[in-house]
Amino acid sequence: MTIDAAFWVSVSFVIFIGALIYFKIPSKVIDTLNETINSIKNQVDNAEKLKEESKNILSDYEKKLSNAKAEIKSMIELQYLLKYF
Repeated sequence: MTIDAAFWVSVSFVIFIGALIYFKIPSKVIDTLNETINSIKNQVDNAEKLKEESKNILSDYEKKLSNAKAEIKSMIELQYLLKYF
């Protein structure tokens, strides 16, 4: 019986998979991936909070701008009326 290269490749593959399982590499990879996922989720949540905050600030400044425009318009009208009286 001759043992060919395919046999040795399959034996080395089984030994490799066994070593991975023995040293608990899959669980370490899963833990690292879960930590990365949680970190990304936290960053996304933080970005959403900042987005909402910036929307609120933008609406506040738009209100201030519209109030300022209305005040300028009333000042111009008042100045126009005072000019002719």
